[in-house]
Order: sequence, then structure tokens, then C-alpha cells
Amino acid sequence: MYQTTSPKFSQTKIKLTDALLCLINEEDREFDEITVRDISRVSGLSRTTFYNHFLDIYDLAFFVFELESIDAVNLMFEEDNFIKSFTESMKFMRKNKKFYEKVVKLGGPNSFVSNYYKKVMKHTKEYYRNQYLTEEVEFALEIYWIGATLRLEKWIKDDMKESPEKMGENFYKSMPEILRLGYR
Repeated sequence: MYQTTSPKFSQTKIKLTDALLCLINEEDREFDEITVRDISRVSGLSRTTFYNHFLDIYDLAFFVFELESIDAVNLMFEEDNFIKSFTESMKFMRKNKKFYEKVVKLGGPNSFVSNYYKKVMKHTKEYYRNQYLTEEVEFALEIYWIGATLRLEKWIKDDMKESPEKMGENFYKSMPEILRLGYR
């Protein structure tokens, strides 16, 4: 079962998340083959309970992105260490490799690239706390995170060959100087 220290996530949501990950990781199901009925069966929770917490299966998948990022984001806020934070995020992805291999195939408004980019931009803006977020910095963030998200997608599609540690270092080294001023 996924463990997090954040009170923001209910145990019901965690149980539904575990069911989705189980269907993908253990039953090796494609994302678009999974139904709310399947998640209800594995979690032991009703469909009504599912819909009380999520709009649809895509909403649940995006919640997994939130789970993936919350501990890494907390690490960033607490230790102010980009490489360590990003490395932890990549370790979570590698641990849930089958899930990410499946969701990276999603297109349109439910695409991995679109949703991951929105998530990292939101968390980055929270990290900067609008103190350092000038128009120039925001522009640089948009360009950096679009490229970083596409590179992350490639890493997933290429079987996650590079280590999370190496990826964290490379993402930091490729960051423009104007953004490094806000990170360590």
C-alpha cells in the first residue's frame, strides 16, 4: 500500500489508487481496459464511493501523479534540494514502471505530457512563492518544464534505462541559470 505523511489524502483514495496500480502492475492490464467496476472489485469499495472521490479513471491516474509528487515536493520545500527532490520522484516512477509505461501512451486532454507539465508548473510556482517569479523567470520555467517533461516521457518510453540519480543530476545541469538561482 502506498504510504504518505500528507493528511491531504484520504485512506479511501489511497485504497482506490492501490487497486488501479494492482490492476496495471499485477494483472498487466492496459489503462484503457480498466473500468471503475474493476477498481471497485479489487479495492472492495463501491462504484459510488469511487465517484465520490474521482470524476473518472483519468482523474484517478492524475491523483497517482499527485501522490508521486507530494513527497518529492515536500522534500523540495524542506531541504531546498532540486536534485534530491527530482531523484525521489523518478524513483517512485521506476517503482511503478508499468503504470507510467501505460499512462504515457494516453493522448489528448488526458495525456501524460499535458498533465505532468501542469503539475510541475503548479508545484514550481508554489515553491517560488511568487517572491522570485518575475515574467522572465516564468517564461524560462515554461520552456524548461516543457522540455523536461518531454525528456521524462522519453525516459519512460525508453525503459527508464538511466538511473533516477543520473536523471536528477542531468535535469539540474540542463536548467537555465536564471532558474538555478531559485533552486539549489
